[in-house]
Amino acid sequence: SFLLGFFVSASMLYYTMVSEIFDLSFKGVALSVTNTGVFIFNSLLLFIPHPLLLANSKYLPSVWILPTFLVISIIALKFIKDTYNKT
Repeated sequence: SFLLGFFVSASMLYYTMVSEIFDLSFKGVALSVTNTGVFIFNSLLLFIPHPLLLANSKYLPSVWILPTFLVISIIALKFIKDTYNKT
């Protein structure tokens, strides 16, 4: 999990490198290809823990903790009042 977070957060460096390497006329296409590559790579990295969890099946119920609380937090957003004073 640490390495996954490290590599995913370091993906911003690729945008800077591509932005400096390519000319202005190719910069948009180069950044869109880089964006697609980064998202595909990050999505593939998400599947790495699945075989590890299947090998140790006693940890499989703990995988549902994050999605459960994510759904709870999305539902709770509907009931939170904005207390920001606009004056």
